[in-house]
Amino acid sequence: MFRYFLKEFLRSPWREPGPSEWNESMYDELLNEIGHIRINEKGRKGGILLCGPNQTGKSSLVNTVFTICNGRPANVSTAMFSQKSVTSNYLRLAAHGSLNNFIITDTKGLLEPKGSGLNVDDVLFSLRGNIKNGYKFEDHPIERENKDFFNASPKKEDESHCLVFIVGVDMLETFSMKYLNKIKEIVCDMQESGYPMVLILTKMDKHYPYLQTDITYMFKSSIVHEAVLKASKIFGIQERDIHPVVNFTQEIRLNKIKSIPVLLALRQILHYAEDRIHASN
Repeated sequence: MFRYFLKEFLRSPWREPGPSEWNESMYDELLNEIGHIRINEKGRKGGILLCGPNQTGKSSLVNTVFTICNGRPANVSTAMFSQKSVTSNYLRLAAHGSLNNFIITDTKGLLEPKGSGLNVDDVLFSLRGNIKNGYKFEDHPIERENKDFFNASPKKEDESHCLVFIVGVDMLETFSMKYLNKIKEIVCDMQESGYPMVLILTKMDKHYPYLQTDITYMFKSSIVHEAVLKASKIFGIQERDIHPVVNFTQEIRLNKIKSIPVLLALRQILHYAEDRIHASN
């Protein structure tokens, strides 16, 4: 056991930043850099669409991002333990406060049987801006004849520009073939449609408990790296596009150091959104 910890301590980080670079100054620099990302000269905001299986921490991540924006705990998306998908409505939220250059859309959990939970077809509809805010997801894709919630002629500001797939690290060992087929269908659709995709691997502190003591070892841990490599192999997503994060469930105030992995992911997401907008113009 001692040899293992010694080896972990001496190994080089598999991704930057290394432990010595994690501090509040880095948090402030990332926050400033992200706040100055201008999606285009017309002031358009980057659209971020969240998608993922049930109970992966999607809503908790939304609250974490808005906590960072506000500088205080935020509760903008329902986050609670449930065997069913907590988010049932299409929820579109514009960032404000220190970060105001993106819009996050939260979707219903991706449940196991195909046709239950968020549908694959609804993912593309959501990205293209065809679904209106407040739509309640059903077990079948939204109908084009639904005039109340289907937007047949979306404006540019209705679109999302990057799909963020959220998966709990604990699920990597338990995915059924039904789940994997549904997820791989989404990944294939994104590649064919030219939408960038980022995967956020949540609950990493439960998978590697030492992070609860010192989160600065996130990118030095072989355990975290192996989980990222496994997710890359399962979903066919490049390692650089997978971001491990810890969940915020107990904090009553903003923890800047703990927020750094979320900011690193958000920076990449917004740069990808910027690339998508430029490519589509």
